[in-house]
Parts: sequence; structure tokens; C-alpha cells
Amino acid sequence: RLQAPNVPTGEFAQAQLKELGVNITLDLMDNVRLTNWYTQRDLAFVLAPPTAFVFGPNAYLSQVLRSDGPRNVSRVRDADLDRIIDAQSAELKDQARRKSLLLDAQRRIIELAAMTPMFTSLDFVVTYPNVHNIFAGRTNEPAYYEEVWID
Repeated sequence: RLQAPNVPTGEFAQAQLKELGVNITLDLMDNVRLTNWYTQRDLAFVLAPPTAFVFGPNAYLSQVLRSDGPRNVSRVRDADLDRIIDAQSAELKDQARRKSLLLDAQRRIIELAAMTPMFTSLDFVVTYPNVHNIFAGRTNEPAYYEEVWID
């Protein structure tokens, strides 16, 4: 399953997998189906972001990679990773310690092969002084444009 903007990437993945003898069918997913997948986790292979509208490392790790995370679509269950996620979220004063914990989390995620990033989309943002509430990372969300204003 995939969302419409990911069709070329899906076709590329399909061709690559076919060379390995794995045949897949591409099936477009609308936003309702994608949102349901976040909670139901009922599809074997999805080419989509693991979550939407989650910003910052603490929110991402807690929701997407913690064992009991509500959007843990990869179904990773690891006590060590949970411990690191909890420790980094509690570290509010020592920036170097928190950075170290975040790097530990990243290394553990790689060790577990919890998710396989297939591509990263580019997001270009040009701003002008009179345009407000624009920042990189959300410009591909349709609702985002309701929050931008010009004065």
C-alpha cells in the first residue's frame, strides 16, 4: 500500500523486489486508510511515513518506536530501546547527555532493524519576511496551508 505522492517510489521498490523474486501489487491508500493503518497495523508491507503529525524526537520515539507506542507500526518490542527512550525524555537539563541518549536510541534502532528507510523526500521552503508560520517539515501537509498567513 502507498499514498499517491509515493507512486514512483513504490514502482521502483516493486521493480527491485521483483528482481529478487518477490512480487507485490501496488495499492493506493487514501488518508483515512493510512490513519487506520497507524492504529490497526493490519498490512504486511506499506510504503508510507511511519507516522504523521508527530514532531520532535521525544514524540517520534515514544509514539513510533516504543513498545507500547500508539503508532508502533513496525511492532518493535525492545526493553533496552524503551529504557533509552524514557531516559532521553526525562533528561531536561543536560543537553550533552540527552544528545548521547538520542544517539544511543539511533544505534539501537539500527541494531534492531526496526524500520527500513527507503527514501527521503525533499522539502524546499522559501520564505519572505511578511509570510508567517512557515517551517520545513510540514509543507507537504494539506492542512498546513490553513495556518500560514501574510501581513
